[in-house]
Amino acid sequence: MSSGDSDTSITSDASSTSVRSCIVVEVLPEDLTAACNTDCTPERCDAATVRPCDPPATEYGPPGSFRPFDVPAPAQKVRGLPASPLDLFVQYVPQGLVEQWAQWTNAAPLSKEGPRARMSRVYKWKKTSAAEIYLFLGILLYIGVHRESRLSAYWSTQQQKEDPIHLFTRQSSQDQGLGRAQDRMPDIYRKVNQWSAHIQETGDSFYTTGSDLTVNEAMVRFTGRSLETTTIPTKPIPTGYKIWILAQSGYCIRWLWHVHRKGPYALVPQAQPAQPAAGKLALLTPTQQVVTTLISLLLAATYHVFLDNLFASIRLFRTLRNQQVGASGTCRKDSGIDEILVAEKETEGRGIPWGEVHCIPTLNGEVNQFTWKDNALVLFLSTVFQNGQEVIRSRRRPAGDSAAKRAARQQVFGPDVRKDLPVPKAIDEYNHKMNGVDVSDQIRSYYQYNHPIRRGGWQSIAWNFLLEVVVVNSFLLQLWGSPSWKKVKTHHQWRKMLAAQLIQRFGPLAGGRRLSRPRRATDKRNTSIPWEQHRRGSRGGFIKSPPGSRRDISE
Repeated sequence: MSSGDSDTSITSDASSTSVRSCIVVEVLPEDLTAACNTDCTPERCDAATVRPCDPPATEYGPPGSFRPFDVPAPAQKVRGLPASPLDLFVQYVPQGLVEQWAQWTNAAPLSKEGPRARMSRVYKWKKTSAAEIYLFLGILLYIGVHRESRLSAYWSTQQQKEDPIHLFTRQSSQDQGLGRAQDRMPDIYRKVNQWSAHIQETGDSFYTTGSDLTVNEAMVRFTGRSLETTTIPTKPIPTGYKIWILAQSGYCIRWLWHVHRKGPYALVPQAQPAQPAAGKLALLTPTQQVVTTLISLLLAATYHVFLDNLFASIRLFRTLRNQQVGASGTCRKDSGIDEILVAEKETEGRGIPWGEVHCIPTLNGEVNQFTWKDNALVLFLSTVFQNGQEVIRSRRRPAGDSAAKRAARQQVFGPDVRKDLPVPKAIDEYNHKMNGVDVSDQIRSYYQYNHPIRRGGWQSIAWNFLLEVVVVNSFLLQLWGSPSWKKVKTHHQWRKMLAAQLIQRFGPLAGGRRLSRPRRATDKRNTSIPWEQHRRGSRGGFIKSPPGSRRDISE
């Protein structure tokens, strides 16, 4: 990113900042550190992720002075789905891109290190093709659905159950070659940037985003050697690549890479204020700029973004409101929230009745500040919701020995296990819409490739994130839209369908591979290669012995 770009306002619309340019262009170190001063605090175990550290506000507006930001509620729309599930998948993984992968793989398929044995498998290398890579992707989906503890089990001859439903291919040097680096660029993310940008742009052609969005961090598992991996012990995936995602109901819309010890990659820099004194109050931390950058990549519209306390602060919410974006989320005591509410949090709301809400608007009336006494005292900020908006929800009687929970059982629930109680609408909306990224993480984790990846961390990003995003997003598109085929109701069935169609469509075109079957005499689906003519290969696969040879077991 050139120095002239540092003056570009973050409020620029989608026409001036594309998905591709945002992901590919590198941010300058001074852009990352401009707001990272005494007003930000690094997260534990990840110094490049910083949370706001603003002092409590000492001034506030009079009661009733809050002016809610109006966010229209357009429904999300799915349009123009292709004729078949496979065609939808190929839109995200286009043939031109896959042919480029094949060219990169064929450019340097052999290792140049050390002497080779006389029977080294590299001498049997055959150039791969786009059809073979599509078949490879189908096999990855198949492996995710049909779990085995070892990869060799997929080529086992001791199958006690029914045979696989597909003609499978033996492990060969082609499989090994498909796991090599696509190029020699030093940054691991650049090896998948082109595909990543294409996935996001393709999603825009099928999906129109609704108004309610979520921004959060996600982890992609990788425990091998890599300078870009991050370790966060409290996460379900403690070690791997961190990715910042903007999502809606499990559908991933935009994402940014996170570089270990450097911060989010390719942030849109903030405009520098004319007055330095005012600039300190206006600048966001690099972590908060993730939110504004991701939203700036969307089509120009009015949005409502839900955030957790890693991002939320008075400073960020004012910035978002100035950009015509509503915001709601939980916050910390050092988010710049009013000192009266901070004092309540210090005592965890001691003496405040269970379910009570205290609300204080900011001095300019742009941000509403809440505390709500639940099982613990919740600090909350919003530019959209007013005080007094409530919904009735069925609540479960809390368990535990804390004073707040004992008071709730005695004063509110009594002998009832469940009870219908009022909940602030801001809290209720947050509970239902903040999980957009978490839902995507959960769905992707069900059937992803779970075997070790040993040939570069970029493969973990490609197959365990980008490929999974393609599968999950395409599943949600056909579930929410009006496809020409019968809707597939479950994610499991959708993956099985894609794996079957990929293998059946591209398997016959991948001519450089030998087909093999589990050793079952009842197998009648592979008459071209009878099971008697297979012998066990050195890597758990099978190769055919020529009739009449010493190793022909049919003699």
